[in-house]
Amino acid sequence: MDESLRLMQNLHTVASFRISNEILLPSLRVLQFRALSTDHISTAALFICPALDRVAGCCVVNDGIPPAHEWDMHTAGFLHKLQHNTPDLKEFEMYGFRESNVLSLPALMRLIEAVRLRSFESDFIALQPNVVRALGQSTTLTSLNLGDLGSDEDYVALERMMFSTCLQAKSFASLRSIDLETNSAVALPLLLAMRTVQLRNISIKLTEKTFSSAVFKTLFSFIPEFADTLVSCRVDVTETLEGEDEDEGTLEWTTFTPLYQCHNLRSFSCGIDSQADLELEFGDCDVQLLSQAWPELTSLAITWFTKASGAVANHESGLAFASSLTLLSFGYLAQNCPNLEDLEFSYVYARAPIPCPPVGFSASTKLSELHVGRSAIDCAVTVALYLRLLWPIATVYHDSTPTTDNEGGVNDQEDRDGPKWDEVGKMLSVMRYADVVGSNARVLSNGPTLSAVVSTIRNRW
Repeated sequence: MDESLRLMQNLHTVASFRISNEILLPSLRVLQFRALSTDHISTAALFICPALDRVAGCCVVNDGIPPAHEWDMHTAGFLHKLQHNTPDLKEFEMYGFRESNVLSLPALMRLIEAVRLRSFESDFIALQPNVVRALGQSTTLTSLNLGDLGSDEDYVALERMMFSTCLQAKSFASLRSIDLETNSAVALPLLLAMRTVQLRNISIKLTEKTFSSAVFKTLFSFIPEFADTLVSCRVDVTETLEGEDEDEGTLEWTTFTPLYQCHNLRSFSCGIDSQADLELEFGDCDVQLLSQAWPELTSLAITWFTKASGAVANHESGLAFASSLTLLSFGYLAQNCPNLEDLEFSYVYARAPIPCPPVGFSASTKLSELHVGRSAIDCAVTVALYLRLLWPIATVYHDSTPTTDNEGGVNDQEDRDGPKWDEVGKMLSVMRYADVVGSNARVLSNGPTLSAVVSTIRNRW
């Protein structure tokens, strides 16, 4: 914070040397600032010029200091100057307003209507129906990032769900990417109002009191409305248990299976975080269906962190059945998703018995990154050999961190798994080296061509 404050003070100094009303930096294309006071907003406004195509501001608004009406007045002036002096503005970001009355919403809407924005990002104040309506009328907006972490009062929540009545037909005609950070009670009505939009990328970060909410589950049943055009989907869900009596439960993976209707997906990420002793029902059969539904996947990440899985000493998998997700799931993905380039699971049961690779399968050289979290493993050699048959160039990453007790011993099974996954990574590297050397064995004795072999090894590694 001090560094940002000094930066703003330096900007004040630079601005004070002006000897005329000429623009300070007439060729400036990107203006980024962090405002700790209304004076900083005024200083940032001095650098507004016609060449700007991106403005990003973060405002730290302390409760009542200065009063809300002062923030409103200064931000209105800043937005008004942007509206009339930045004809080529394409990207706008404004963060940090926890209450809507400290930012002039009319000035913001006039800016949105006046310039041809391609990208709009904001938190706290953005999920207001009038602002959303103004954004929806833009014919150039392709990317929208909205956060809604403000008041939970009933009348505010009701106002923010009135999207279907405020959006006109053919709103967001050019929108292709949306990023929401809110809760399902707000996200669902907004997506319902956008159901005719040809979205290619959806990213949703939801904070819920409980995953048992009917609205929460309904949200994932609606996303397939965008199936024809959707190629990327990211879902991060957090359960707070605020006001809830239960401290345990099960999240069924079937909550997300409606997404299988999005057959064009190339990237899918799902992050689950719960304050409960939650167990995720997820296993090999789910991965088999997933891989068959999304054959074009290039990136897949499914991670979970619950109170149970965070109990390192107990080595909890966070799954309803620890052995339900095994190396067999890797075989399904390798067979059905030939373009997969990176894969991440929080846990896999990689202990004996090791499955056979898919019949007639040829190893894929596409997948280069494999993240196994805190997976259980017993024999590094057999796991390495299995992975070599599926993804021979994969680099293995894990989250197991060895710790020792007072006598220098290893605390638990998970800490013993970490070094074994390290061994798997080393073995795969050795096998790759052996493959390269073997394919060039007949020329190794020929001195002039030895350097060419070395170059080949480096390139293939």
